[in-house]
Amino acid sequence: MAPRGVAIPDVREQLFEATERILVREGPVGLSSRAITTEASVAKGILYNHFTNLDVFLAEFVDDRAQRISESAITVQAMAGKATVERNLADAALSVFGSDASHIATLVMARPGLMKQLELTNSPGMATFKSIEDAFMDYLNAEKRIGRIVPDADTRTIALTLVGTVHHLFMTGRGGHSDLRKQVRRVVRELMVGVSLDSESHRTAKPGPNRPG
Repeated sequence: MAPRGVAIPDVREQLFEATERILVREGPVGLSSRAITTEASVAKGILYNHFTNLDVFLAEFVDDRAQRISESAITVQAMAGKATVERNLADAALSVFGSDASHIATLVMARPGLMKQLELTNSPGMATFKSIEDAFMDYLNAEKRIGRIVPDADTRTIALTLVGTVHHLFMTGRGGHSDLRKQVRRVVRELMVGVSLDSESHRTAKPGPNRPG
């Protein structure tokens, strides 16, 4: 533990990493200033030397981790034209929501004071799911431009449905990790029926009222 009066390099990130470990291990109930500083092996009062209160600190933590999640989602755009559309979307969804997103959402919902702080500061963290949706839509539009998705595909609705559904699956934790992966891939496959031109779902799609026979 660093003695009082001695500067700690990157103390902000040190506290954030401690918060992340507690959040994963104990959930939001385990987060207190004392628990965080103990986990970070720093002096008990150091958090308040840098932040007005715990909710202000947690709001900055949410913003920082939300930015990382958004950056992770954007990487799917580089996959346009590679593998299959279904595989790329499923892998991206599993990667994004398998990281910090579910823990962050749980934290925000569990602390009304934190939610208020995020709203008051117009926090970037509040827009995380919208940025993920935009990244997935941009990826789908890229696939549309190179001809791997039908020209009239509603990419906004597909992206919105995918983000909302996968987030719900991870938040409810249905069936354990392996079952979640299967469910996510099944969701993507169903969303892409008749839309993706490079997948099994397109080749086996049956004509329906909104699909050409």
